[in-house]
This record gives sequence, C-alpha cells and structure tokens, in this order.
Amino acid sequence: MKGLLYVIGALTILVGIIAGFATQHVLGFFLGLIGGVIGASVYLALAKILDNQDAIINLIYRTQSESLRKIDSVSNSSSNAVGAPKKSGYSSIAPMKSNMPQKKCSKCKKEVDDSYEKCPHCKNDSFE
Repeated sequence: MKGLLYVIGALTILVGIIAGFATQHVLGFFLGLIGGVIGASVYLALAKILDNQDAIINLIYRTQSESLRKIDSVSNSSSNAVGAPKKSGYSSIAPMKSNMPQKKCSKCKKEVDDSYEKCPHCKNDSFE
C-alpha cells in the first residue's frame, strides 16, 4: 500500500511537469510543477503516516509482550509462596485461593478456580 502511494505521488509530479510543458509558457510550467508537487505531497504524507502507524503498532505489541512476560515471571515466582494470589487470565490482580468451585482446563487438564476466564497455565479459554 505504501509503495503504491509513493508511485502515485511520483506520477502526480510527472503529470504536473507534462501539463506545464503542454502550456508552452514558463508561468504555466511552474504552475503545473507546483500543482504536481502539492498533489504528490498528499500521497507521500499519507504513505509516511502509514509507515509511522506500522512502527507504533509494532512498538506497542513488543511492549505489551514484554509486560506480559514480566507479569508471568513475577506471578510464577511468587506462586510458590504460601497464600500467594493466583493469576486470572492476563490480569495481575487475582482472587486468593479459597473454597471456590473448580473447573478443569480442556487443554492441560489442570484444575483452576471457576472465576478464571483463561487457564493460568496454558492460556486456554475452554474448560470441561
């Protein structure tokens, strides 16, 4: 998509130059060139916006993945402590282990509290 926008921008400048030459006047040439550059700047700016958007999305994804890994490592290291809270899905706030009803994960077959939306062990969201 970005490549197409760059090509359209270049073609817009080229059309402006050709239109300027077609007028056979110096003023017409400069007006055609300026019009072509202004028209092309819209396409080139849009291509740059899309490029920046891709970079931002990748940065957000990397940051989110690193944060989730840190939460998982902190939760896994503190899960051995007596009375440590369990994880609920991706949330770092979870209920304490109690006499809550249990359900079994259909993937890893481990029992978890009924309040979990996802298995804290394998992140599966279906239960038996």
